[in-house]
Amino acid sequence: MDTLNNISFGRYSTTVKLFTVGFLIIICLVPSIFVWILLAERTNRQDEAKKEITGKWGSNQIIAGPILSLPYSSASIDSQGLKHEITGVLNILPQKLNYTATIDPEIRSRGIFDAIVYKTNIDAEGSFAKPDLEHASIKANEIQWDKAYVAIAVTDTRGIVEQVNLQWNGVGIPFEPGAKNIIAGESGIHAFVPFNPSMKSFDFSYSLNLQGSEQLEFLPLGGETNVEIKSNWSAPSFTGAYLPGEREINDGFLAKWSVSSFGRSYSQQWADGEVDTQTLLNSRFGVSLIKSVDFYKNIDRTIKYAIMFIAITFMAFFLFEVLSKIKIHPFQYLLVGFALALFYLLLLSFSERFGFLPAYVISTFATIFLIASYSIKVLRARKKAVIISALLFLLYSYLYVIVQLEDLALLFGSLLLFALLALTMYLTRNIDWYQADSAG
Repeated sequence: MDTLNNISFGRYSTTVKLFTVGFLIIICLVPSIFVWILLAERTNRQDEAKKEITGKWGSNQIIAGPILSLPYSSASIDSQGLKHEITGVLNILPQKLNYTATIDPEIRSRGIFDAIVYKTNIDAEGSFAKPDLEHASIKANEIQWDKAYVAIAVTDTRGIVEQVNLQWNGVGIPFEPGAKNIIAGESGIHAFVPFNPSMKSFDFSYSLNLQGSEQLEFLPLGGETNVEIKSNWSAPSFTGAYLPGEREINDGFLAKWSVSSFGRSYSQQWADGEVDTQTLLNSRFGVSLIKSVDFYKNIDRTIKYAIMFIAITFMAFFLFEVLSKIKIHPFQYLLVGFALALFYLLLLSFSERFGFLPAYVISTFATIFLIASYSIKVLRARKKAVIISALLFLLYSYLYVIVQLEDLALLFGSLLLFALLALTMYLTRNIDWYQADSAG
């Protein structure tokens, strides 16, 4: 008989129940993981919708230019007396380069998904200096001066909405399709220009009306490059190798860059093969138009706290079991855990329709009401259900604050866990766990 009693006590002991609750926490975490997978799928759908919109409007734009390109042709004789002709292009960068850009953004939608697109007017002006051939491997008589051209690389030329004309020393010259340089292959525009090698400098200017999406960046190709970008977009993110020296952000933003050629890793002129495309692109800078709130990122941060919410709620039920001598069946724990996991699915579903904050409020109150109503029967007292409701309300309120803080999320999350552990230790300080095991 004693043996049977010991088996019975072991089967229903507090220790065994605690391990059972721990196992149920892991089981209840599985639905949250599925919501995380669903979130990844919805994020991919959003990216596909953005690509579809920007594919017809214009992608992220990088402006590189103008570059003055001088074709050359030289001959050499090898050791066997055979003559070889060498052709290429000598690329000359502007001595001065100034950009002024105005960005007019708007939101385009595909179903429930949005993409940020923009129209921009870019005014550029500057000057080229006569190429320095004293230390170059190319001689003046090898350059085909009559074939000189100016090229501007544009990432997505579908965004060019009208004819672009180059003012070259006061002469208007229309641009033609094709960048004809190493920066972006054939993506861009070029114009053949009259080039008099006896002149010391060449002034230029042009205006470019361009469509793009999310990002606008420039390459600091001038010996001195100045860029000014202004827009009515209130949430800019400044990107690339250089931050603006001046910036103002209110209802819109104004940003100014001033970049010297000494801050780059390439010189003011080079021949074919001396500078690669990636080296040039690594020096780009500009602005990204971001949404002030990306609810998918917020939901992702929220789901990361799923195991903590389930564990804390289960611990509260377990303490009621121990302190109030109430028996709660594992299936009842399981239902509460699934209700907590359902919160994240509700949050994702409502966020796509109403935004993150309204969805968070709706999902929070729906989850608390569901668990509180169930707790009245499970805990056999309205007062205990109110305590569970208050605990969940504090947890969800605190979680919302953590999600918004971003950089301080780890600190505040750690403080929450410490406070809850301290509270648990205080409430259970007088419990004789060996006696609780025997009583079970």
